[in-house]
Amino acid sequence: MSRGIGGACRKVLEDKETVIYEYSAYNLNEPKLKDVSNIFDGAIIIRKSGLVDSEIHEKIKKSPKSRKRIVMKRIPVDVDFSNLFSEKMIEIENCSNCW
Repeated sequence: MSRGIGGACRKVLEDKETVIYEYSAYNLNEPKLKDVSNIFDGAIIIRKSGLVDSEIHEKIKKSPKSRKRIVMKRIPVDVDFSNLFSEKMIEIENCSNCW
């Protein structure tokens, strides 16, 4: 069963330093917040300098036909979001329909 709460987001701007998204939120349980999914007035600003790439490990793997090939595997990295928020690397401006 759904709670009737949702949102939408779209990318507005991306350059070498920053990515900016705009978003909206809606709540189907509240009559005044039902039809506001197309009002994108909230913003999420992400500084690229705070983002961390995943680690890539390469190893040589032997295939059944006695051939060797290089296999690349991405290792996910834990991101400390609280640190990114405190250093203003990620900023969120609430939309008008936040409850």
